[in-house]
Amino acid sequence: GAQGFLGGGGSKPPSLRVQLDLGLVAEEELLGVLSGEMRHLAERKVHVHRLLQPLLEQRNCAFDDKDPAHVEQLADLWRSIGGQAPVPPMTPGGVKAAGRDWTSLGFQRGDCPGSDFRAMGMLGLRVLGYYAKNYTGMAKSLVEAYCERNMGYPFAAAGINVVQMLTQMVLQKAPGSHGGGVIGGGGGPPAMVGSPLFMLMTRLEGNDADHAFEECFCACMSLLEQLWVRHGASYMMFNSILACLKECVVLWIQDEFSDPTGSLESLRNFDVTRGRLPPDLNIPH
Repeated sequence: GAQGFLGGGGSKPPSLRVQLDLGLVAEEELLGVLSGEMRHLAERKVHVHRLLQPLLEQRNCAFDDKDPAHVEQLADLWRSIGGQAPVPPMTPGGVKAAGRDWTSLGFQRGDCPGSDFRAMGMLGLRVLGYYAKNYTGMAKSLVEAYCERNMGYPFAAAGINVVQMLTQMVLQKAPGSHGGGVIGGGGGPPAMVGSPLFMLMTRLEGNDADHAFEECFCACMSLLEQLWVRHGASYMMFNSILACLKECVVLWIQDEFSDPTGSLESLRNFDVTRGRLPPDLNIPH
């Protein structure tokens, strides 16, 4: 059995100690297991933070159409989705080749796609590129659906909004959390160690663990499409659908804390009927 009691006193907050009646050997074995698990968790936090910090810092790097690396990343996005069509010019006044321009991929300006990255910088392009490369079929189908719908959501612009939503969630501390400083000290993004989404990312395994943010984004794009179709949404409802998507992610986080799976499959297969639109914009079914 275990007996809990409060210790400490004076001006210091009381500490909770547990007295175990397991026998010396069993108690040492249990403490060894707990110590190992805590050490593993700390190592996972450091590992995930080291992956996320440079990724999220890219949101502070503006797209530069004079930077060959930036231009090539954007061209790769086009080639992944646009197929054999020539890559359109990326600057106003560029010589337009016959065929589609950047609006066909859901950018707001056909001659200046870089302007869409103002909010999320190169992070937006990096994550869209990951999606287009690793989920090419799905990305192409979303672009085709946008082109066919009269009031669909623009693929690229919508994706950048989802990147912004996830960035805010992964940097947002839970109420009452004391995950103050960035692990290891130093600058970079605000502390993410108190974020429920960050905590779940530390529990992932395999490819989900190595590309946690990007894979969360890919899953969210699928949920966004499901919500759009389910609610028969129009372009003017995009913000409401995005809010509903966020609620789905919050519910998934709650599910994972209650019954951990260590995988993003539960997010990929999330039941979007659980998400609700803002009350004033609910659509009767």
